[in-house]
Amino acid sequence: MLSFTVDNPEDNSYKPNVDFVDNDIDVFVEEIKLIFGTSKDDILGGSDIDADLEKYVWKNAINVNVDMISSRVMNIISTHSLLADDFNFTVESKFASGTERDVVIIFIDVKLRHNSSVKRIVSITIT
Repeated sequence: MLSFTVDNPEDNSYKPNVDFVDNDIDVFVEEIKLIFGTSKDDILGGSDIDADLEKYVWKNAINVNVDMISSRVMNIISTHSLLADDFNFTVESKFASGTERDVVIIFIDVKLRHNSSVKRIVSITIT
C-alpha cells in the first residue's frame, strides 16, 4: 500500500481543507503524487510510466537497497515530471520495521530554484 504525507500543520504555509493548489511548488507536489499514484498503462499514451514503487520494492526485496530506491525515485520524477527542471529536489529512503512486514519511507525534499527557503517535504510510505 502506498500512502502520501504532504501537509504538515507545523509548516508556515499549511492551509487545512484546501481543495486546490495555486502556487508552483504545490503543483509540483501534486504532480509527484500523480506520478507515483499511477501504474503502468493507467494513463492513455503513458505506457512508459511505471512508477509502481510497491511492486518494485517487494518484487526485488532481497536485492534492493535504499540508494537504489532513491535513485529510482529521482529518475522517475526527472523523466515524467513536466516541472522537475524548475525545482531542486533530493530523495532519501529508509527502511523501518513494520507490524506485518518492513516499511519503506521515501522523503522527497522539494525547493524552489530561485528561493530555497520555500520548500515542501513529500513522504511516501510503502507498506
